[in-house]
Amino acid sequence: MRRTFSSTGILPSVSTMDGPYSFRAGALFPAVWPLTLFSMSLALALCYVYDPLRRAAKRGETNFFYFLFDDAQKFLAIVTTFVTFILGFFNATVFSRWWKLRELCGTVNGRTVDTSCMVSAYLVKNNSGNCLRQR
Repeated sequence: MRRTFSSTGILPSVSTMDGPYSFRAGALFPAVWPLTLFSMSLALALCYVYDPLRRAAKRGETNFFYFLFDDAQKFLAIVTTFVTFILGFFNATVFSRWWKLRELCGTVNGRTVDTSCMVSAYLVKNNSGNCLRQR
């Protein structure tokens, strides 16, 4: 993604022709659009098949395909509930790991500052000739 800055130099303006949403090689759309179009086409076709079956079932005319779609709908409702339940635990685990890493990074940062302060105080105190202060 190409970023250009305004004349004030504060607010960047992002070019929409570059980045993950462009159609150049290595971007997001060329990798995803075939599967997206296939999924949309399949969903549309299944809706056109299921709707007449559902209307016929309201009139009392049922067949094998109606029961196939009805059982699939009930199964997917159960699976959706299960996946939502499991993803809740997954999200809690990921968040707790991220929070622990955040705390550890803060600890490392704080100890690095403390160590640099102690080393700089030692080098200023023992300023004898060419010390490590010079680069």
